[in-house]
Amino acid sequence: HGESLGEHGELTHSLFVYDATQRVPAILAGPDVPVRIEPRQRALVDVTPTILDLFDVPPADDLPGESLLERPGPEAAYVETKSPELMRGWSPLHGLRTEEWKYIRAPRSELYDLRADPGESVNRILEQPDLAARFERDLSGRLAQSRSAGEDPSLDDETAARLRALGYVATIEPGTKADLRQDPKDGAEMVAALFRGEEAFQRRNFVVARRYLERAIELDPGSKEAHSFLAGTMVELSRWSAALEHAERALELPPHWNEAPLHTTAAEALLALGRPADAIPHLRRAMELAPRDEKAARLLARAEDRAR
Repeated sequence: HGESLGEHGELTHSLFVYDATQRVPAILAGPDVPVRIEPRQRALVDVTPTILDLFDVPPADDLPGESLLERPGPEAAYVETKSPELMRGWSPLHGLRTEEWKYIRAPRSELYDLRADPGESVNRILEQPDLAARFERDLSGRLAQSRSAGEDPSLDDETAARLRALGYVATIEPGTKADLRQDPKDGAEMVAALFRGEEAFQRRNFVVARRYLERAIELDPGSKEAHSFLAGTMVELSRWSAALEHAERALELPPHWNEAPLHTTAAEALLALGRPADAIPHLRRAMELAPRDEKAARLLARAEDRAR
C-alpha cells in the first residue's frame, strides 16, 4: 500500500481507500518476465497467479486474479479497509475501482470520475445514480460470494492478537459490533490529531503532544488511546493530577487489555501526589498483568515503604 500525506485528511494509511494509498506501482523482474510497461490497473489478487505462472504451476479453478504476464481484463478491482471497524468500531469501507471510476460504499457513499478527477475530490454519486447502483450490485455480489452467511465481522481475540503483533492497537473489545453509521470521513480530524500527538510524544516534544492529544479527546472523548498517551504526556510534564485523571479515564474505557502501563502511570502520579496507599493497588495490578515490569516493581516497593 501507499502512504497518504494529508490527502482527504489522512496522514498515513488504512483509514480510507483513496488512490493515495491504493494506487501503487508493481515492479516485476525475472528471466521470463517480458520487458514492458503495463499502464492498466492490476490488483494484489493477481500476485499469486503470477507466481504460479512463472513456475508453470496451474492455478486452482477458484483462485481469484490473473497472471500479470497476461493482458488484464476489464474487471473492476476490489478495495477495502476494515481498519475503521476493527480499530475504532466505525463502518468499514468497501469499493470497486475501474480505470475510469471508483465507487466506495460508506455511510455516505462516494463515486469518483478518475479521468477528470484523479485526486478524488468531487463526489459524483448524486449525478450518476444509475452508475453507482450498478457498482453497488457488483460489489454486493462479490461480497456475498466471499462471505459465508454466518460470518461474524466483529473483532475476536485472535484477530486482536494479530493486530497487536503487527503494531496496531485495536481500541474496541473483542465481540464488539461496529457502528455502521459512523463514517470514517467524520473521524479523520480526530485520527490525524491522535497521530500527531503520538508522533510528538515519541519525539519527546510533550508540549506539542499535549495540544494534539487534548484536541483528539475533544473530538472523541471516548478514545482510550488518546487518554493513555495524554496521561503519559502529563507525567513527563509533571502535571500529576492531570496524569492521574487521564490514566483513570483510560482504565475505564474499553478495551481492557495491555493495561499494566496505565496502572503504573496512575500509581506514579499518586506517589507524586503523596498518596502511596492509593498507588499500591494499581501497582499490584500492574505486576499481575506484567510480572517482569521492573518499573512497577520498583514503584511498588517505594509505595509500600512510604505507606508504612
